[in-house]
Amino acid sequence: MDTYKLLTIIHITFALAAFVSGIVPIVFNPKGGALHQKSGQFYFYFYIGVILTALGMLAIKFKIFFLALTLFNAYLVISGFYYAKKNERIIRKNWWLLSFLIFTTLVFMSDVSLVISNIESYEYGWVIVSFSYAILALSVFIFELAVKRNRFLLHAVTMLLSYITLINAILAQLSPIGNVWQFWIAGYIIFIPLMILWFKKSKKLSSLLKAQ
Repeated sequence: MDTYKLLTIIHITFALAAFVSGIVPIVFNPKGGALHQKSGQFYFYFYIGVILTALGMLAIKFKIFFLALTLFNAYLVISGFYYAKKNERIIRKNWWLLSFLIFTTLVFMSDVSLVISNIESYEYGWVIVSFSYAILALSVFIFELAVKRNRFLLHAVTMLLSYITLINAILAQLSPIGNVWQFWIAGYIIFIPLMILWFKKSKKLSSLLKAQ
Protein backbone atom coordinates (compact mmCIF):
# COMPACT_ATOMS: atom_id res chain seq x y z
CA MET A 1 0.00 0.00 0.00
CA ASP A 2 1.43 3.39 -0.97
CA THR A 3 1.63 6.38 1.35
CA TYR A 4 -1.26 8.26 -0.23
CA LYS A 5 -3.67 5.33 0.14
CA LEU A 6 -2.61 4.85 3.75
CA LEU A 7 -3.16 8.53 4.50
CA THR A 8 -6.55 8.34 2.80
CA ILE A 9 -7.65 5.46 5.03
CA ILE A 10 -6.46 7.27 8.17
CA HIS A 11 -8.10 10.48 6.94
CA ILE A 12 -11.46 8.77 6.42
CA THR A 13 -11.18 7.04 9.81
CA PHE A 14 -10.62 10.36 11.57
CA ALA A 15 -13.49 11.92 9.60
CA LEU A 16 -15.92 9.17 10.62
CA ALA A 17 -14.76 9.38 14.24
CA ALA A 18 -15.27 13.17 14.20
CA PHE A 19 -18.70 12.70 12.64
CA VAL A 20 -19.79 10.26 15.37
CA SER A 21 -18.34 12.29 18.24
CA GLY A 22 -19.94 15.46 16.87
CA ILE A 23 -23.42 13.97 17.02
CA VAL A 24 -23.44 14.01 20.84
CA PRO A 25 -22.91 17.76 21.48
CA ILE A 26 -25.17 18.74 18.57
CA VAL A 27 -28.10 16.33 18.92
CA PHE A 28 -28.09 14.85 22.44
CA ASN A 29 -26.54 17.61 24.53
CA PRO A 30 -26.74 20.91 22.62
CA LYS A 31 -27.15 23.09 25.72
CA GLY A 32 -23.65 22.56 27.12
CA GLY A 33 -22.54 20.69 30.21
CA ALA A 34 -19.94 18.03 30.93
CA LEU A 35 -21.04 15.59 28.21
CA HIS A 36 -21.12 18.38 25.62
CA GLN A 37 -17.63 19.53 26.57
CA LYS A 38 -16.11 16.04 26.66
CA SER A 39 -17.56 14.89 23.36
CA GLY A 40 -16.69 18.27 21.88
CA GLN A 41 -13.06 17.75 22.85
CA PHE A 42 -13.02 14.37 21.12
CA TYR A 43 -14.59 16.01 18.07
CA PHE A 44 -11.86 18.66 18.04
CA TYR A 45 -9.01 16.14 18.34
CA PHE A 46 -10.43 13.85 15.65
CA TYR A 47 -10.94 16.87 13.40
CA ILE A 48 -7.32 17.90 13.86
CA GLY A 49 -6.45 14.39 12.68
CA VAL A 50 -8.59 15.00 9.58
CA ILE A 51 -6.74 18.25 8.88
CA LEU A 52 -3.23 16.84 9.42
CA THR A 53 -3.85 13.82 7.18
CA ALA A 54 -5.38 16.12 4.54
CA LEU A 55 -2.21 18.22 4.57
CA GLY A 56 -0.16 15.05 4.16
CA MET A 57 -2.29 14.02 1.19
CA LEU A 58 -1.94 17.50 -0.34
CA ALA A 59 1.84 17.22 -0.07
CA ILE A 60 1.60 14.22 -2.40
CA LYS A 61 -1.28 15.28 -4.67
CA PHE A 62 -1.80 19.03 -4.56
CA LYS A 63 -5.00 20.79 -5.56
CA ILE A 64 -5.65 24.39 -4.56
CA PHE A 65 -9.34 23.87 -3.78
CA PHE A 66 -8.58 21.13 -1.26
CA LEU A 67 -5.84 23.26 0.31
CA ALA A 68 -8.40 26.06 0.76
CA LEU A 69 -10.96 23.58 2.11
CA THR A 70 -8.44 22.16 4.60
CA LEU A 71 -7.49 25.65 5.78
CA PHE A 72 -11.16 26.60 6.10
CA ASN A 73 -11.91 23.50 8.17
CA ALA A 74 -8.90 24.25 10.34
CA TYR A 75 -10.11 27.80 10.91
CA LEU A 76 -13.65 26.70 11.78
CA VAL A 77 -12.73 24.01 14.28
CA ILE A 78 -9.83 25.94 15.89
CA SER A 79 -11.88 29.12 16.27
CA GLY A 80 -14.85 27.11 17.57
CA PHE A 81 -12.60 25.46 20.15
CA TYR A 82 -11.09 28.86 21.04
CA TYR A 83 -14.51 30.42 21.63
CA ALA A 84 -15.54 27.48 23.80
CA LYS A 85 -12.53 28.02 26.06
CA LYS A 86 -13.17 31.73 26.69
CA ASN A 87 -14.73 32.67 30.01
CA GLU A 88 -16.34 35.98 29.11
CA ARG A 89 -19.57 36.08 27.12
CA ILE A 90 -18.68 39.08 24.94
CA ILE A 91 -15.18 38.74 23.55
CA ARG A 92 -12.90 40.85 21.41
CA LYS A 93 -11.91 40.04 17.86
CA ASN A 94 -8.98 37.66 17.61
CA TRP A 95 -6.90 39.08 14.77
CA TRP A 96 -4.68 36.00 14.56
CA LEU A 97 -7.72 33.89 13.75
CA LEU A 98 -9.17 36.54 11.45
CA SER A 99 -5.87 36.83 9.58
CA PHE A 100 -5.95 33.07 9.08
CA LEU A 101 -9.50 33.36 7.75
CA ILE A 102 -8.48 36.17 5.39
CA PHE A 103 -5.65 34.01 4.03
CA THR A 104 -8.03 31.07 3.62
CA THR A 105 -10.52 33.25 1.75
CA LEU A 106 -7.76 34.47 -0.57
CA VAL A 107 -6.81 30.85 -1.33
CA PHE A 108 -10.45 30.13 -2.19
CA MET A 109 -10.47 33.21 -4.42
CA SER A 110 -7.31 31.96 -6.11
CA ASP A 111 -9.10 28.71 -6.84
CA VAL A 112 -12.02 30.68 -8.33
CA SER A 113 -9.58 32.65 -10.49
CA LEU A 114 -7.99 29.41 -11.66
CA VAL A 115 -11.41 27.98 -12.53
CA ILE A 116 -12.42 31.12 -14.42
CA SER A 117 -9.18 31.24 -16.40
CA ASN A 118 -9.59 27.56 -17.36
CA ILE A 119 -13.37 27.47 -17.47
CA GLU A 120 -13.51 25.29 -20.57
CA SER A 121 -11.74 22.43 -18.76
CA TYR A 122 -14.15 22.35 -15.80
CA GLU A 123 -17.61 20.86 -15.51
CA TYR A 124 -20.26 23.39 -14.52
CA GLY A 125 -20.81 21.51 -11.26
CA TRP A 126 -17.27 22.08 -10.06
CA VAL A 127 -17.57 25.77 -10.98
CA ILE A 128 -20.57 25.95 -8.64
CA VAL A 129 -18.62 24.20 -5.85
CA SER A 130 -15.63 26.53 -6.26
CA PHE A 131 -17.79 29.65 -6.12
CA SER A 132 -19.94 28.31 -3.27
CA TYR A 133 -17.04 27.70 -0.91
CA ALA A 134 -15.38 31.02 -1.75
CA ILE A 135 -18.63 32.84 -1.02
CA LEU A 136 -19.10 30.89 2.22
CA ALA A 137 -15.58 31.73 3.44
CA LEU A 138 -16.12 35.41 2.62
CA SER A 139 -19.52 35.30 4.37
CA VAL A 140 -17.96 33.84 7.52
CA PHE A 141 -15.38 36.65 7.49
CA ILE A 142 -18.13 39.29 7.17
CA PHE A 143 -20.08 37.51 9.93
CA GLU A 144 -17.03 37.61 12.21
CA LEU A 145 -16.66 41.35 11.66
CA ALA A 146 -20.33 42.32 11.80
CA VAL A 147 -21.85 40.13 14.49
CA LYS A 148 -22.04 40.97 18.16
CA ARG A 149 -19.11 39.19 19.77
CA ASN A 150 -21.12 36.74 21.84
CA ARG A 151 -18.93 33.69 22.30
CA PHE A 152 -21.88 31.26 22.40
CA LEU A 153 -23.04 32.41 18.98
CA LEU A 154 -19.51 32.36 17.54
CA HIS A 155 -18.80 28.92 19.00
CA ALA A 156 -22.09 27.48 17.74
CA VAL A 157 -21.74 28.87 14.21
CA THR A 158 -18.11 27.87 13.64
CA MET A 159 -18.50 24.39 15.09
CA LEU A 160 -21.74 23.69 13.23
CA LEU A 161 -20.25 24.88 9.95
CA SER A 162 -17.22 22.63 10.52
CA TYR A 163 -19.61 19.71 11.07
CA ILE A 164 -21.62 20.50 7.94
CA THR A 165 -18.40 20.70 5.91
CA LEU A 166 -17.45 17.30 7.32
CA ILE A 167 -20.84 15.93 6.24
CA ASN A 168 -20.27 17.31 2.72
CA ALA A 169 -16.90 15.56 2.49
CA ILE A 170 -18.33 12.23 3.68
CA LEU A 171 -21.25 12.51 1.25
CA ALA A 172 -18.83 13.30 -1.59
CA GLN A 173 -16.87 10.13 -0.80
CA LEU A 174 -20.06 8.07 -0.99
CA SER A 175 -21.61 9.80 -4.00
CA PRO A 176 -21.87 8.45 -7.56
CA ILE A 177 -18.95 9.65 -9.70
CA GLY A 178 -21.09 11.81 -11.96
CA ASN A 179 -22.80 13.62 -9.07
CA VAL A 180 -19.90 14.40 -6.73
CA TRP A 181 -20.26 18.18 -6.99
CA GLN A 182 -23.85 18.07 -5.73
CA PHE A 183 -22.80 16.30 -2.56
CA TRP A 184 -20.00 18.81 -1.91
CA ILE A 185 -22.67 21.48 -1.30
CA ALA A 186 -25.67 19.34 -0.26
CA GLY A 187 -24.98 19.74 3.46
CA TYR A 188 -24.98 23.53 3.22
CA ILE A 189 -28.23 23.64 1.26
CA ILE A 190 -29.96 21.35 3.77
CA PHE A 191 -28.46 22.23 7.13
CA ILE A 192 -27.64 25.96 7.06
CA PRO A 193 -31.35 26.91 6.85
CA LEU A 194 -32.05 24.43 9.68
CA MET A 195 -29.20 25.94 11.72
CA ILE A 196 -30.63 29.46 11.28
CA LEU A 197 -34.11 28.21 12.20
CA TRP A 198 -32.71 26.53 15.32
CA PHE A 199 -31.00 29.76 16.37
CA LYS A 200 -34.30 31.62 16.03
CA LYS A 201 -36.49 29.02 17.76
CA SER A 202 -34.23 27.84 20.61
CA LYS A 203 -35.23 29.62 23.83
CA LYS A 204 -32.11 28.37 25.61
CA LEU A 205 -29.83 29.73 22.89
CA SER A 206 -31.74 33.02 22.82
CA SER A 207 -31.22 33.45 26.56
CA LEU A 208 -27.49 32.75 26.18
CA LEU A 209 -27.15 35.25 23.35
CA LYS A 210 -28.99 37.96 25.25
CA ALA A 211 -26.91 37.51 28.41
CA GLN A 212 -24.10 40.04 28.89
